[in-house]
Amino acid sequence: MSAWTVERLIAFERTVQEAIEAGSVRGPVHCSGGNESQLIDIFSDVKREDWVFSFYRGHYHALLHGLP
Repeated sequence: MSAWTVERLIAFERTVQEAIEAGSVRGPVHCSGGNESQLIDIFSDVKREDWVFSFYRGHYHALLHGLP
């Protein structure tokens, strides 16, 4: 089971949003609040050796797949 909870994902995304507003992040990021519980459910079936492809909203996918 993932250590990520809806609350932890929302807090992480808040930190990302603050970094964007401060000008610390210059690359494209698309914040995606509202689908955390669905992603946690989906990633409960994704194995570490599985490939996961994403785009601008990939930070949740990366975290849920186990990237630090």
